[in-house]
Formats: sequence, C-alpha cells, structure tokens
Amino acid sequence: MSETQRDWLKKAWPQNALRDVSEDKCHGNKYYSALSIITHAVCNLSCEHCSVMPWMMKYGKDYEMTMENVKNFVFWTKKSGYFFERICLTGGEPLLWDNIIDKLKIIVAEKGIIYKELNIQTNLLKLTEANIGWFKDILALVDGVRVSMYLYNNKAVDISLNKLTSAESEKISYVERSDAFMKRLLEPVPDSLPAICGCPDYNLYGDGVDICGGGRPIATSMGKTIEEDYPYYHAKIDRVNYLDQLNSYSQFKQEFCQYCVVNTKNHSAIELAPNKNKKYKELEDMDLIKNYKIKNYNITKEIFQKRINDSLIAMNGTT
Repeated sequence: MSETQRDWLKKAWPQNALRDVSEDKCHGNKYYSALSIITHAVCNLSCEHCSVMPWMMKYGKDYEMTMENVKNFVFWTKKSGYFFERICLTGGEPLLWDNIIDKLKIIVAEKGIIYKELNIQTNLLKLTEANIGWFKDILALVDGVRVSMYLYNNKAVDISLNKLTSAESEKISYVERSDAFMKRLLEPVPDSLPAICGCPDYNLYGDGVDICGGGRPIATSMGKTIEEDYPYYHAKIDRVNYLDQLNSYSQFKQEFCQYCVVNTKNHSAIELAPNKNKKYKELEDMDLIKNYKIKNYNITKEIFQKRINDSLIAMNGTT
C-alpha cells in the first residue's frame, strides 16, 4: 500500500485504525493497532444492514467466546509480546455475553502489557434502571463504550443513563449513521483486487484469530468455509508468536475481498438503502443525547460519492 493510499484511508475511515506493524520502544516489532473480539452469536436486534448476525444465526448460532478462550488469548498474547493499541468487544451484542464482567477482568489485568485501550461496541438496549449498578461495574473496567445511536429507541435506557456520574458519562460516545447504509454485495466487483481495505483489524474468534472481520461471513455466503477453503485466514492461538501463522496469507488479494463493503475499490458498485432503524423525531426530542459526545460517521449520498472519488485518486497513487 502506498503512503498516499494509507493517508487517504486514515481520513476516509477515521473510525477504523489501520493495522500497522512497526518498531516500538516497549514492544519491539509486535505492535498492532486493533483487535476485535467476537463475543458470541446473540443479539437483541435484527438489523437489515448487519453483515454478521445473519451469517452467525444460520451457521454459528451456538458460537460463544468462552472463559477458556479468553484466558488462552491472554496467556499466549502475553507470552508472544504482542501489544494492541485498541481492543474492541463486538458481537452479537456484547452486553448479553455470559459472565462479561469476569471475562473483562481477565483482559483488564493485562492492561499496559497486551493492550492500551479496551472498548465495547453496543446498542445499549439491555440497560435498565434495575441493572445500572452492573453497567457501572462494566464502565469501571473499560476505556469507552461506543453506542449505535441510530438504534437508540429505548426510553428506559435514557432514564438509566441519567444515573451515571459525569466521569462515567464521558466514556460513552454515539455513532450516528442516520440516513443510509451500504447494502451487501451479491456479486463480485471486477478489478477490485488487491483491495484497499478500510477495516483490516484482526478478529478474535473462538480459539484463534481471523486476519479480518469480513472474510468469514462472506465466505460462508459464497458456500465456502474458512477451515477448508481459506486455511491461512485463521491462526489458532496455541503457541508463541501465533500470528506468524498468517504470514502465508495474501491479505487484500482474496476472492471474498471482491464482495466486501469496506474494500474501497468496491464502493462504486455499492447501493445505499434508507436506514429504517432510525427514529428521527424520537432522537430529536431526547435532550440527554445533546449532553454526550457524538462521533458523526453519517453516510450521506454526498459523503459516499466523495469517498468513491477520493478512492479513485488513492488507487491511482496520485494526490
């Protein structure tokens, strides 16, 4: 990837840190920007634009990151000297993950050793006045909670958040994608390899690490499996330097990259659809929302078209 392409990606996809292996005084050359933990296959919503849950409910509905999986990840990551700038819990809906506090404590015990920042991505709909104490315990363990604000439609959540202290509230941010979402691609996009990937984070899935988040659900929708058709996509965590198993994998050149919405080269072929989950008036009436930080990643047609134009410049390596 050229420096021009890398600089453009940082601007076009500010919510996603590019994975980068570089020299670091504390961690040698084992410093990585991001890892997402796929907690389980349970969610209390069914969003039309979700690329994960339709696949998980059909092919992996019994999946869960167990306590032993978490302990195994921490043990071998520490042994390997790996350090992640950011770890993010996603799912499924992480707040529905069994024994979430106990599992978080195992990871948090190694803060500063295997990671710098730990976040949760959630719809927050589990939150009620009755379990606000439980949520405060979670907030005490993590560095941030990123809420999908376009799904924010539960008045009980609104009431409960009023019980947080200002320091606790400061950890919560909202992601707004009110107008539209990117529809999944059903056909491969020609000439889209090698991909320019906007989200090349590692994914912790069960007993190992996937090299990215999109390949597993896309491969399944193509009638293939990671284990049989893409054996280098998943590195089992059972040894020191377990990520070395991914060295044989040609990232950004895989068949499923031609279907992926975060491959910038595919953007000209992607259609936008109205976001049916957004309740505009309800959000406008919620005074509480105004008191929180809002990270505006809103995808409008104008912004989307600009991304396409900018990506063409990046692909050509020009400024």
